[in-house]
Amino acid sequence: MPTICSHGLREYLVSLLATVAASILVFALGRVGYTGNSPLLGAVVISAWYGGLGPGGVSLVLSSVIAYRLFPRHDAGTDQIDLLRTAVFTVVALIASALHFVTRRARELAEKSRDAAERARLAAEASNAAKTRFLAMVSHELRTPLSPVLMAVAAAESDPVVAGRVQRELETIRRNVALQVRLIDDLLDIAKVAHGKLPLNLVKLNLHDPLAAAINSCSGELQEKKLSLRQDFAAGKHCVYGDADRLQQVFWNLLRNAIKFTPEGGWIAVRTFNESDRVIAEVADNGRGIEKHRLGTIFTAFEQGDEEVTRRFGGLGLGLSICSALVNAHDGTISAHSDGPAKGAIFAVQLPVS
Repeated sequence: MPTICSHGLREYLVSLLATVAASILVFALGRVGYTGNSPLLGAVVISAWYGGLGPGGVSLVLSSVIAYRLFPRHDAGTDQIDLLRTAVFTVVALIASALHFVTRRARELAEKSRDAAERARLAAEASNAAKTRFLAMVSHELRTPLSPVLMAVAAAESDPVVAGRVQRELETIRRNVALQVRLIDDLLDIAKVAHGKLPLNLVKLNLHDPLAAAINSCSGELQEKKLSLRQDFAAGKHCVYGDADRLQQVFWNLLRNAIKFTPEGGWIAVRTFNESDRVIAEVADNGRGIEKHRLGTIFTAFEQGDEEVTRRFGGLGLGLSICSALVNAHDGTISAHSDGPAKGAIFAVQLPVS
Protein backbone atom coordinates (compact mmCIF):
# COMPACT_ATOMS: atom_id res chain seq x y z
CA MET A 1 0.00 0.00 0.00
CA PRO A 2 1.55 3.31 -1.05
CA THR A 3 2.14 5.83 1.72
CA ILE A 4 2.86 9.52 1.79
CA CYS A 5 6.53 8.81 2.22
CA SER A 6 6.62 6.68 -0.89
CA HIS A 7 5.36 9.49 -3.10
CA GLY A 8 7.21 12.54 -4.29
CA LEU A 9 6.41 15.96 -2.90
CA ARG A 10 5.32 17.12 -6.32
CA GLU A 11 2.37 14.72 -6.50
CA TYR A 12 1.05 15.92 -3.11
CA LEU A 13 1.56 19.54 -4.08
CA VAL A 14 -0.49 18.97 -7.25
CA SER A 15 -3.17 17.29 -5.13
CA LEU A 16 -3.32 20.24 -2.73
CA LEU A 17 -3.41 22.83 -5.52
CA ALA A 18 -6.13 20.95 -7.41
CA THR A 19 -8.28 20.73 -4.27
CA VAL A 20 -7.81 24.40 -3.42
CA ALA A 21 -8.61 25.45 -6.99
CA ALA A 22 -11.71 23.24 -6.99
CA SER A 23 -12.84 24.75 -3.66
CA ILE A 24 -12.46 28.28 -5.00
CA LEU A 25 -14.43 27.29 -8.09
CA VAL A 26 -17.24 25.74 -6.00
CA PHE A 27 -17.35 28.85 -3.83
CA ALA A 28 -17.54 31.11 -6.90
CA LEU A 29 -20.23 29.00 -8.53
CA GLY A 30 -22.18 28.99 -5.25
CA ARG A 31 -22.46 32.77 -5.45
CA VAL A 32 -24.48 32.38 -8.66
CA GLY A 33 -26.69 29.61 -7.34
CA TYR A 34 -24.74 26.44 -8.20
CA THR A 35 -24.88 23.89 -5.37
CA GLY A 36 -22.98 20.92 -6.86
CA ASN A 37 -19.55 19.60 -5.92
CA SER A 38 -18.36 18.39 -9.33
CA PRO A 39 -15.18 20.53 -9.23
CA LEU A 40 -14.16 18.83 -5.98
CA LEU A 41 -14.79 15.43 -7.56
CA GLY A 42 -12.65 16.53 -10.49
CA ALA A 43 -9.86 17.48 -8.08
CA VAL A 44 -10.00 13.98 -6.57
CA VAL A 45 -9.81 12.39 -10.03
CA ILE A 46 -6.87 14.58 -11.08
CA SER A 47 -4.96 13.91 -7.85
CA ALA A 48 -5.51 10.14 -7.98
CA TRP A 49 -4.71 9.93 -11.70
CA TYR A 50 -1.56 12.02 -11.46
CA GLY A 51 -0.19 10.90 -8.11
CA GLY A 52 -1.81 7.57 -7.33
CA LEU A 53 -3.53 6.34 -4.19
CA GLY A 54 -1.69 8.56 -1.64
CA PRO A 55 -2.31 11.98 -3.26
CA GLY A 56 -5.77 10.80 -4.31
CA GLY A 57 -6.58 9.91 -0.70
CA VAL A 58 -5.35 13.30 0.52
CA SER A 59 -7.52 15.06 -2.04
CA LEU A 60 -10.47 12.84 -1.11
CA VAL A 61 -10.22 13.74 2.60
CA LEU A 62 -9.73 17.46 1.92
CA SER A 63 -12.56 17.59 -0.60
CA SER A 64 -14.93 15.75 1.76
CA VAL A 65 -14.10 18.06 4.67
CA ILE A 66 -14.39 21.18 2.51
CA ALA A 67 -17.69 20.05 1.01
CA TYR A 68 -19.09 19.12 4.42
CA ARG A 69 -17.79 22.05 6.49
CA LEU A 70 -17.58 25.00 4.14
CA PHE A 71 -20.52 24.22 1.86
CA PRO A 72 -23.08 22.55 4.17
CA ARG A 73 -26.49 21.52 2.93
CA HIS A 74 -29.64 22.47 4.92
CA ASP A 75 -32.26 20.28 3.27
CA ALA A 76 -33.60 16.90 4.40
CA GLY A 77 -31.43 13.83 4.02
CA THR A 78 -28.25 15.80 4.44
CA ASP A 79 -26.37 13.00 6.19
CA GLN A 80 -27.35 10.40 3.60
CA ILE A 81 -26.37 12.71 0.74
CA ASP A 82 -23.03 13.52 2.35
CA LEU A 83 -22.40 9.82 2.91
CA LEU A 84 -23.30 9.02 -0.69
CA ARG A 85 -21.10 11.87 -1.92
CA THR A 86 -18.16 10.59 0.11
CA ALA A 87 -18.71 7.06 -1.21
CA VAL A 88 -18.77 8.33 -4.81
CA PHE A 89 -15.60 10.34 -4.20
CA THR A 90 -13.93 7.25 -2.70
CA VAL A 91 -14.90 4.96 -5.58
CA VAL A 92 -13.75 7.50 -8.15
CA ALA A 93 -10.45 7.98 -6.28
CA LEU A 94 -9.84 4.23 -6.18
CA ILE A 95 -10.58 3.81 -9.90
CA ALA A 96 -8.33 6.71 -10.83
CA SER A 97 -5.57 5.38 -8.57
CA ALA A 98 -5.84 1.94 -10.17
CA LEU A 99 -5.58 3.49 -13.63
CA HIS A 100 -2.59 5.50 -12.47
CA PHE A 101 -0.88 2.36 -11.20
CA VAL A 102 -1.59 0.42 -14.41
CA THR A 103 -0.39 3.19 -16.71
CA ARG A 104 2.70 3.89 -14.61
CA ARG A 105 3.57 0.20 -14.54
CA ALA A 106 3.09 -0.11 -18.29
CA ARG A 107 5.25 2.97 -18.84
CA GLU A 108 8.01 1.56 -16.62
CA LEU A 109 7.93 -1.78 -18.44
CA ALA A 110 8.01 0.00 -21.80
CA GLU A 111 11.01 2.08 -20.70
CA LYS A 112 12.83 -1.03 -19.47
CA SER A 113 12.13 -2.83 -22.74
CA ARG A 114 13.29 0.18 -24.74
CA ASP A 115 16.48 0.45 -22.68
CA ALA A 116 17.15 -3.27 -23.08
CA ALA A 117 16.57 -3.06 -26.83
CA GLU A 118 18.90 -0.07 -27.10
CA ARG A 119 21.61 -1.86 -25.13
CA ALA A 120 21.21 -4.93 -27.33
CA ARG A 121 21.42 -2.77 -30.47
CA LEU A 122 24.58 -1.03 -29.29
CA ALA A 123 26.14 -4.37 -28.33
CA ALA A 124 25.27 -5.85 -31.74
CA GLU A 125 26.72 -2.82 -33.54
CA ALA A 126 29.90 -3.03 -31.51
CA SER A 127 30.18 -6.75 -32.18
CA ASN A 128 29.62 -6.29 -35.92
CA ALA A 129 32.19 -3.49 -36.04
CA ALA A 130 34.72 -5.67 -34.24
CA LYS A 131 34.07 -8.58 -36.60
CA THR A 132 34.40 -6.33 -39.62
CA ARG A 133 37.72 -4.91 -38.40
CA PHE A 134 38.98 -8.41 -37.69
CA LEU A 135 37.83 -9.57 -41.13
CA ALA A 136 39.63 -6.70 -42.86
CA MET A 137 42.82 -7.27 -40.86
CA VAL A 138 42.90 -11.03 -41.48
CA SER A 139 42.11 -10.59 -45.19
CA HIS A 140 44.93 -8.11 -45.59
CA GLU A 141 47.39 -10.35 -43.76
CA LEU A 142 46.38 -13.37 -45.85
CA ARG A 143 46.66 -11.53 -49.15
CA THR A 144 50.13 -10.11 -48.52
CA PRO A 145 52.10 -13.42 -48.82
CA LEU A 146 50.06 -14.62 -51.80
CA SER A 147 51.18 -11.84 -54.14
CA PRO A 148 54.86 -12.92 -54.26
CA VAL A 149 53.72 -16.54 -54.71
CA LEU A 150 51.79 -15.55 -57.83
CA MET A 151 54.77 -13.58 -59.12
CA ALA A 152 57.13 -16.52 -58.56
CA VAL A 153 54.79 -18.96 -60.31
CA ALA A 154 54.37 -16.58 -63.26
CA ALA A 155 58.16 -16.26 -63.56
CA ALA A 156 58.61 -20.04 -63.44
CA GLU A 157 55.92 -20.56 -66.10
CA SER A 158 57.69 -18.18 -68.46
CA ASP A 159 61.01 -19.98 -68.02
CA PRO A 160 61.65 -22.14 -71.15
CA VAL A 161 63.80 -24.53 -69.13
CA VAL A 162 60.80 -25.69 -67.07
CA ALA A 163 59.45 -29.00 -68.39
CA GLY A 164 55.89 -29.45 -69.66
CA ARG A 165 54.71 -31.53 -66.70
CA VAL A 166 55.99 -28.93 -64.27
CA GLN A 167 54.34 -26.26 -66.36
CA ARG A 168 50.97 -27.95 -65.85
CA GLU A 169 51.55 -28.18 -62.11
CA LEU A 170 52.57 -24.54 -62.00
CA GLU A 171 49.39 -23.66 -63.87
CA THR A 172 47.38 -25.51 -61.22
CA ILE A 173 49.22 -23.65 -58.47
CA ARG A 174 48.72 -20.30 -60.19
CA ARG A 175 45.02 -20.89 -60.78
CA ASN A 176 44.31 -21.92 -57.19
CA VAL A 177 46.40 -19.14 -55.67
CA ALA A 178 44.60 -16.65 -57.91
CA LEU A 179 41.29 -18.06 -56.64
CA GLN A 180 42.41 -17.58 -53.04
CA VAL A 181 43.42 -13.99 -53.84
CA ARG A 182 40.00 -13.41 -55.37
CA LEU A 183 38.25 -14.75 -52.25
CA ILE A 184 40.41 -12.58 -50.01
CA ASP A 185 39.69 -9.54 -52.19
CA ASP A 186 35.98 -10.28 -51.75
CA LEU A 187 36.44 -10.33 -47.99
CA LEU A 188 38.23 -6.99 -48.14
CA ASP A 189 35.47 -5.53 -50.29
CA ILE A 190 32.81 -6.72 -47.83
CA ALA A 191 34.72 -5.04 -45.00
CA LYS A 192 34.90 -1.81 -47.03
CA VAL A 193 31.16 -1.99 -47.76
CA ALA A 194 30.41 -2.47 -44.05
CA HIS A 195 32.47 0.64 -43.22
CA GLY A 196 31.06 2.67 -46.12
CA LYS A 197 34.56 3.06 -47.56
CA LEU A 198 34.19 1.34 -50.94
CA PRO A 199 36.24 3.58 -53.28
CA LEU A 200 34.81 4.53 -56.69
CA ASN A 201 36.45 6.42 -59.54
CA LEU A 202 33.42 7.72 -61.43
CA VAL A 203 33.91 8.79 -65.04
CA LYS A 204 31.73 8.84 -68.13
CA LEU A 205 32.15 5.50 -69.91
CA ASN A 206 30.59 3.09 -72.34
CA LEU A 207 28.93 0.33 -70.30
CA HIS A 208 29.71 -2.17 -73.06
CA ASP A 209 33.45 -1.80 -72.37
CA PRO A 210 33.54 -3.27 -68.82
CA LEU A 211 30.97 -5.84 -69.92
CA ALA A 212 33.15 -6.96 -72.85
CA ALA A 213 36.22 -7.01 -70.61
CA ALA A 214 34.43 -9.29 -68.13
CA ILE A 215 33.41 -11.62 -70.96
CA ASN A 216 36.97 -11.72 -72.25
CA SER A 217 38.36 -12.59 -68.79
CA CYS A 218 35.92 -15.52 -68.56
CA SER A 219 36.58 -16.86 -72.07
CA GLY A 220 38.88 -19.64 -70.86
CA GLU A 221 36.27 -20.99 -68.42
CA LEU A 222 33.56 -20.79 -71.09
CA GLN A 223 35.67 -22.87 -73.44
CA GLU A 224 36.64 -25.32 -70.70
CA LYS A 225 32.98 -26.13 -69.96
CA LYS A 226 32.02 -25.98 -73.66
CA LEU A 227 29.44 -23.29 -72.98
CA SER A 228 28.03 -21.27 -75.86
CA LEU A 229 27.90 -17.50 -75.33
CA ARG A 230 25.19 -15.38 -76.92
CA GLN A 231 25.81 -11.64 -77.04
CA ASP A 232 23.38 -8.88 -77.99
CA PHE A 233 24.54 -5.37 -77.15
CA ALA A 234 21.42 -3.62 -78.43
CA ALA A 235 21.35 -0.66 -76.02
CA GLY A 236 21.53 2.56 -78.02
CA LYS A 237 22.06 4.70 -74.91
CA HIS A 238 24.92 2.96 -73.17
CA CYS A 239 27.00 5.75 -71.58
CA VAL A 240 26.97 5.87 -67.78
CA TYR A 241 28.92 7.53 -64.98
CA GLY A 242 30.73 4.71 -63.28
CA ASP A 243 33.91 3.03 -62.18
CA ALA A 244 35.02 0.81 -65.06
CA ASP A 245 36.96 -1.61 -62.86
CA ARG A 246 34.12 -1.99 -60.36
CA LEU A 247 31.52 -2.49 -63.08
CA GLN A 248 33.76 -5.10 -64.69
CA GLN A 249 33.91 -6.76 -61.27
CA VAL A 250 30.10 -6.84 -61.15
CA PHE A 251 29.77 -8.45 -64.58
CA TRP A 252 32.67 -10.81 -63.90
CA ASN A 253 30.94 -12.07 -60.76
CA LEU A 254 27.65 -12.55 -62.62
CA LEU A 255 29.37 -14.40 -65.46
CA ARG A 256 31.37 -16.56 -63.04
CA ASN A 257 28.15 -17.52 -61.26
CA ALA A 258 26.48 -18.36 -64.55
CA ILE A 259 29.46 -20.49 -65.61
CA LYS A 260 29.60 -22.21 -62.22
CA PHE A 261 25.93 -23.19 -62.16
CA THR A 262 25.49 -24.04 -65.85
CA PRO A 263 26.18 -27.67 -66.85
CA GLU A 264 28.69 -28.52 -69.56
CA GLY A 265 27.32 -27.84 -73.03
CA GLY A 266 24.82 -25.23 -71.82
CA TRP A 267 24.50 -21.62 -72.88
CA ILE A 268 24.92 -18.16 -71.38
CA ALA A 269 23.34 -15.05 -72.87
CA VAL A 270 24.52 -11.47 -72.30
CA ARG A 271 22.48 -8.60 -73.65
CA THR A 272 21.92 -4.88 -73.13
CA PHE A 273 18.88 -2.76 -73.90
CA ASN A 274 17.26 0.49 -72.83
CA GLU A 275 14.16 1.26 -70.82
CA SER A 276 13.40 4.97 -70.60
CA ASP A 277 16.53 6.69 -69.24
CA ARG A 278 18.16 3.50 -67.99
CA VAL A 279 20.46 0.95 -69.57
CA ILE A 280 19.98 -2.67 -68.56
CA ALA A 281 22.59 -5.41 -68.79
CA GLU A 282 21.32 -8.96 -68.39
CA VAL A 283 23.25 -12.18 -67.80
CA ALA A 284 21.06 -15.25 -68.35
CA ASP A 285 21.80 -18.99 -68.36
CA ASN A 286 20.04 -22.33 -68.61
CA GLY A 287 21.73 -23.74 -65.53
CA ARG A 288 20.76 -24.88 -62.07
CA GLY A 289 18.23 -22.12 -61.39
CA ILE A 290 17.19 -20.65 -58.05
CA GLU A 291 14.41 -21.75 -55.72
CA LYS A 292 11.67 -19.13 -55.40
CA HIS A 293 12.06 -18.78 -51.63
CA ARG A 294 15.79 -18.02 -51.98
CA LEU A 295 15.48 -15.15 -54.44
CA GLY A 296 15.03 -12.68 -51.58
CA THR A 297 18.29 -13.66 -49.83
CA ILE A 298 20.82 -14.34 -52.57
CA PHE A 299 22.25 -10.79 -52.33
CA THR A 300 22.97 -11.27 -48.61
CA ALA A 301 26.62 -11.76 -47.63
CA PHE A 302 27.66 -15.38 -47.02
CA GLU A 303 24.32 -16.63 -48.40
CA GLN A 304 24.85 -19.68 -50.61
CA GLY A 305 21.54 -21.49 -50.45
CA ASP A 306 21.46 -25.05 -49.16
CA GLU A 307 24.38 -27.17 -47.94
CA GLU A 308 24.46 -29.20 -51.14
CA VAL A 309 25.28 -26.05 -53.13
CA THR A 310 28.08 -25.16 -50.71
CA ARG A 311 29.63 -28.63 -50.85
CA ARG A 312 29.39 -28.93 -54.62
CA PHE A 313 30.31 -25.43 -55.81
CA GLY A 314 32.30 -23.94 -52.90
CA GLY A 315 32.87 -20.23 -52.46
CA LEU A 316 32.00 -17.88 -49.62
CA GLY A 317 28.73 -16.47 -50.91
CA LEU A 318 30.12 -12.93 -51.20
CA GLY A 319 30.03 -12.26 -54.94
CA LEU A 320 26.38 -11.26 -55.27
CA SER A 321 26.49 -9.23 -52.07
CA ILE A 322 29.43 -7.25 -53.46
CA CYS A 323 27.63 -6.86 -56.80
CA SER A 324 24.60 -5.42 -55.01
CA ALA A 325 26.74 -2.95 -53.04
CA LEU A 326 28.65 -1.83 -56.14
CA VAL A 327 25.52 -1.38 -58.25
CA ASN A 328 23.79 0.55 -55.46
CA ALA A 329 26.87 2.80 -55.23
CA HIS A 330 26.30 3.61 -58.92
CA ASP A 331 22.66 4.60 -58.19
CA GLY A 332 21.54 1.45 -59.94
CA THR A 333 19.65 -1.70 -59.07
CA ILE A 334 20.34 -5.39 -59.46
CA SER A 335 17.70 -8.11 -59.51
CA ALA A 336 17.43 -11.85 -60.03
CA HIS A 337 14.75 -13.99 -61.61
CA SER A 338 14.34 -17.72 -61.95
CA ASP A 339 11.42 -20.00 -62.72
CA GLY A 340 12.80 -22.58 -60.30
CA PRO A 341 15.33 -25.42 -60.10
CA ALA A 342 16.87 -26.53 -63.41
CA LYS A 343 15.22 -23.60 -65.23
CA GLY A 344 18.13 -21.19 -65.33
CA ALA A 345 18.43 -17.69 -63.93
CA ILE A 346 18.51 -14.10 -65.15
CA PHE A 347 20.44 -11.32 -63.40
CA ALA A 348 19.69 -7.77 -64.49
CA VAL A 349 21.76 -4.68 -63.71
CA GLN A 350 20.00 -1.33 -64.29
CA LEU A 351 22.00 1.90 -64.38
CA PRO A 352 20.99 5.46 -65.23
CA VAL A 353 22.38 6.66 -68.55
CA SER A 354 24.50 9.78 -68.45
